[in-house]
Amino acid sequence: MGAISLEKSQQMYWLGRYTERVFTTLQAYTILFDETVDERQVLYDKFCQTMGIPDVYGSQAVFFENFLFDSNDSSSVVSSLDRAFDNAVVLRDEISSESLSYIHLAMEQLQMARTSRERLLDLQSILDYLYAFWGSVDDRANSEVCRNLMKCGRYVERMDLYVRLHFSYAEVERSYYKLRSRIGKAGMPYQEEMLDCIGECIISEEVLNENRQKALNCLAQLFS
Repeated sequence: MGAISLEKSQQMYWLGRYTERVFTTLQAYTILFDETVDERQVLYDKFCQTMGIPDVYGSQAVFFENFLFDSNDSSSVVSSLDRAFDNAVVLRDEISSESLSYIHLAMEQLQMARTSRERLLDLQSILDYLYAFWGSVDDRANSEVCRNLMKCGRYVERMDLYVRLHFSYAEVERSYYKLRSRIGKAGMPYQEEMLDCIGECIISEEVLNENRQKALNCLAQLFS
């Protein structure tokens, strides 16, 4: 990893994971909200089960509020965004102040969404800021290793969430090959047999449907 310290390499990896966690969970939240309105039934508890997070909400109304805004809930969007910002602050020199500013703008937009009558539009703006963040990182990060570490974290998180949330098979497969192309370049020691195991679990849509938990277990052991 050249001149990048172990501590900073971990921070880059987790910056990638947390920004992707915010992005994908916001996408899933929006879909869930639309489905709940359209079908007029309680669906949030199934979402919690699929995500592997405890149902500490008690009602759908509380979930739709607290999953976004409760900083005491470690599973909430705001908690993940705060962690992303904390990592980005200490990596300012590596990723640039401009890249950091997009995460800060996303944080401000999330706070605005709390009192907004157009909440879903505000959430879309957060997704746009995160797109801009990654574009800025691609253009301004000061080393290829930095970009690879962050994108390795990004695709690990994306694989985890796409498998859990039943994103389309094509998207899961695409994310796996993006992870595979980055992981060797990132310079982090990993378990190659776990990466191969994930590939075996997603060799077809049918196989994936039968092996989702196995794929998640292998992913969890990838860097152990």
